[in-house]
This record gives sequence, C-alpha cells and structure tokens, in this order.
Amino acid sequence: MRTVCFTSGVKALAAVLLALAVTASAAAATRLPATLRLSLAPPTLKGTHFAPKERLRVVVHAGGRVGARSLLSSGTGTFSVSLAFAPPWDPCAGPLLVTVTGATDHASVKRPGRECPPPG
Repeated sequence: MRTVCFTSGVKALAAVLLALAVTASAAAATRLPATLRLSLAPPTLKGTHFAPKERLRVVVHAGGRVGARSLLSSGTGTFSVSLAFAPPWDPCAGPLLVTVTGATDHASVKRPGRECPPPG
C-alpha cells in the first residue's frame, strides 16, 4: 500500500482561505464616512453612510439660537428630515451649523454667514 502526503496542498489551501477571510472581514469593517447634504429651500437635511437603525441627535445652531431633534436612521443608514424645528437663519447674523451625532457616527455641515451692509 502506498502512502500519499497531502500536507503541502492542505497548507496552501489553508493559507488561501485564511487570506480570503482576512480580506473579507477588512472589507466588511470598512464603511464610508457619514455625510450630510443640506438644502435650504425647503430646509431639509439628508444623511448617508450612518450605522443602520442608529439613534441620531440633530442640532442646528443659527443666529445664536439652537434647535434639536432626535431621529432613527433607516436600515441602510440613511435619513431625511425637515428642518422646520430649527431656528430661522439669517446669513447676515452669522453661520448656520448643523451637527448629527450618533453612538458610532458624527457629521456636520456649515453654511458660512456673510457680511451685509448695515440696515437703513
């Protein structure tokens, strides 16, 4: 009876499988950063690449006043929210800052104010 040795082939197969597993787990762990898109007419905020079903807190700073709201991202990590809860923004009074914070994600967007001539 002849003995056949599969040791080198098994080792090579194990190495390939290990490399594939490491690559797949690294790819699954890599997510795009959370992003925000702000529209002023009508005032709406859209977010993408947040963790699925993540509880988020939206805070809007405008003209020295603050408005806040909590929401839940979708199963794909997106959301869209009306900014009707936010204080009115006058670009002449300063910037508009919107921040969204969750347990694993954070993003913000800023619209700069502008210099305006004095009234009158």
